[in-house]
Amino acid sequence: MRPLIIIAGLLLVLSGCSTYGTLLEENQSNILKISPGLTKKEVVEIMGTREATIKSTHVSNPYKRDFFSLDNDEYEILYYLTRRYPSFTAVKESQATPIVIKNGKVIGIGAEALKRVKGGK
Repeated sequence: MRPLIIIAGLLLVLSGCSTYGTLLEENQSNILKISPGLTKKEVVEIMGTREATIKSTHVSNPYKRDFFSLDNDEYEILYYLTRRYPSFTAVKESQATPIVIKNGKVIGIGAEALKRVKGGK
């Protein structure tokens, strides 16, 4: 009975890893479909809202969201995981690709777009 428990546990760990890998692959592919002018709703439809399991931790899609106002504009940054993290480390923001949304529409994708916006903050 004990070997079955070990095998079942191993399968759960491995399935979590493949789920994470699939999430990264899908995000890498889908982010190429995002362009300036799309609405937040369109971004979420393209990128999806699935979750992955990494070492018994659930990671959502998007991985993280930031909100801020600048002048009279409302910004939302959606971070999607696109790069694998090193083993035995926590998931970090640097492994995600930010999508910058201003007043409900995409204005940029990636770290440079985020720097341009936050430079004025």
